[in-house]
Amino acid sequence: MVADDSALVLVLPSDNVDSLIAKIRKTEAANVQLLVPDGATTLQKPASIKQLRGAMERAHIELVLITSDEQTLAAARSGQIETLGVYDTRVAFPDNLSGDNGESGSIDDNQFLHALNAMPLPTTRPESMPTAPDDDEIFAALDDLSDTFNRTDSQTSSVEDYDAFAAELDAWSDQPARNEPARLGATPANREAFSASRTPPPTSRPRIRPEDIELTVDEKRRASNVRAYKSYTRPAHQRDRDDDDSGRQHAQRRQRPGFVRILPLVLIVLLLIILLFVWFGNPLAGDSGAGPGFLGGLAAIGQRATIVVTLPDPDTQEQPFTQPVPIVDPGTTMSETAVQAQQVNANAEYTVTLPAMSEIATPDGTASGIVTLFSQNTQPLGLPEGTQFIGTNVDGQEVRFVIDVPITIPPASISDQGAQLIINRGQAQASITAVAPGSASNIPANSIQQILLPGESPIIVNTGAILLQHGEITGGSERMMRIIRDEDVQQVLGQALVGLDNQAREALEVEVARYPNLELENRTIVPRGNDLVNDETYEMIVNPPPGTELPLDNPNFNVTTRVTFRALATPTGRPLESQLQLVVPNQLVSIGGIPPGQAPAITNWRWDGVNPSLTVEGVLRPTGESLDARTRAAILASVRGKSRPEAEAALEYFMQQGVISGYMIEFDGDTLPRRSFQLTLEVQSAIAGP
Repeated sequence: MVADDSALVLVLPSDNVDSLIAKIRKTEAANVQLLVPDGATTLQKPASIKQLRGAMERAHIELVLITSDEQTLAAARSGQIETLGVYDTRVAFPDNLSGDNGESGSIDDNQFLHALNAMPLPTTRPESMPTAPDDDEIFAALDDLSDTFNRTDSQTSSVEDYDAFAAELDAWSDQPARNEPARLGATPANREAFSASRTPPPTSRPRIRPEDIELTVDEKRRASNVRAYKSYTRPAHQRDRDDDDSGRQHAQRRQRPGFVRILPLVLIVLLLIILLFVWFGNPLAGDSGAGPGFLGGLAAIGQRATIVVTLPDPDTQEQPFTQPVPIVDPGTTMSETAVQAQQVNANAEYTVTLPAMSEIATPDGTASGIVTLFSQNTQPLGLPEGTQFIGTNVDGQEVRFVIDVPITIPPASISDQGAQLIINRGQAQASITAVAPGSASNIPANSIQQILLPGESPIIVNTGAILLQHGEITGGSERMMRIIRDEDVQQVLGQALVGLDNQAREALEVEVARYPNLELENRTIVPRGNDLVNDETYEMIVNPPPGTELPLDNPNFNVTTRVTFRALATPTGRPLESQLQLVVPNQLVSIGGIPPGQAPAITNWRWDGVNPSLTVEGVLRPTGESLDARTRAAILASVRGKSRPEAEAALEYFMQQGVISGYMIEFDGDTLPRRSFQLTLEVQSAIAGP
């Protein structure tokens, strides 16, 4: 690239910073003028200006930004980019700056001048407009140039000599353009294409003549104080005198002393001696000094050493690693060692309705009946409320009944019939009802054997003073019912969790829509699948609750599950997978986690939904069948100027790190050479075993 090359680049509304940098680099010019029309918003943001300036500094390109857009000027000046502000007019898109395909890129000077001529020139500049320190001088120069072009050719001075000289200058200025295809190494075929693609020069060029330049009063006053010299041809005798003077000077140079002529050679020899002294130590020290000595150093120049290293087998030298990667907010400045993501939360609920499958017989009626009591006691016997009658059903199970209404058994009476005494037992009837419902409370006739008064001992009937008689007591029955059991709940719960998991993405998408320019990372949704079941982070509601009996005509029950889903959302077009491919190597390099000759490969990554970081798992693998430049330099630096044991220890370290699998030092001396040109590194692939 020629240091004095310059180019003009037009900014289109469709351009972004990356495409603009590509345009500028494509010009291959060291000085670029950036023409920014109104309506091009690419460079209105300080971040875009910062990115553009950084790219230009790295490419060593001097940039000038020309625009009438105030916002672009403010951003460029705050970003320390040189600017040229255009006032009282607007920079638009001239039609003659468009290519055949409608795109604009780098344009030549003729097109730029035509574009400037097409713009209306300002008459005055508002005082409130901000200007750069050099703007006033630039505007004055443009005004003078515009006045010169607009002045009529009414002056009638003789300009034939000037026109001839200007024509010669025009022919001379066109010469580099005619020779440009040859300078670029063009073939005859592309020379014709180049000639056809060039814009033909205008048929007549406006020239600035001395008569066209008007001086101000102040300039004329300063010019009157300057002595004018008339151009004339020197006489022959003066030319001869000058030639004689030149001959005498040449003779004097030839008569200079000899030491003056050999002084440069002496200086070169002294410089060489100093370099050898610095390089090899004290020339007088020999082998006993700090360095190898002058003669020893000269001999060491001819020594060479070759280090032969063997690369490891890529399939057997993988080293696993686990690395946390921080998560930063997408609104912060992009980091080389962290990923950009936003955490989002969403509540979800899912309900499943199914019938209870467990069917049982449920007691539906209660047994009841009438018992008749006979008492031989001469005292009345009262049966208060709560008195129980205990009998046995056909299965031998105890069945209890309770008296419905308190009763009193009258006392027995005795009548004397002469030869005999007749005892008339007291008699009463009681209504009783089974304590438990169902057919199990049905008992055969006369199966009640005990009466239990509250707080009293049981009274055995039919063996003492109390007799009890009753017929078959029935009325207890069952009906079939459905009951909610734990087995039914677990079966319904599985379906509810599957439906809840399927709603995760939909619920989170609604939440992510609140954040502009973000996309949901499906892989980061938690809890999901087995985690949702095992962690039991969900809430379950069973309605009716377990154990409830349901009728056969409507045995359905509901299981509702609720959970809060969490996930990460990343900037549009920058998913975590692609961010990690850049961030993980940078982070490992920052902590020294990548040994020379190896490169990281990501095998898995995950987010637990809580910590502000990702956990990345991967392996470090050999870089391939050759060593990169950084690794080669590290190996050579570790052995340069070292003794053989030290060099072997350094190479052993590279073997332990998995960079190489073997080595060999081809050198006859005890200390390896100190200079890079004396060391050679040979790399060979791993040799497969038998």
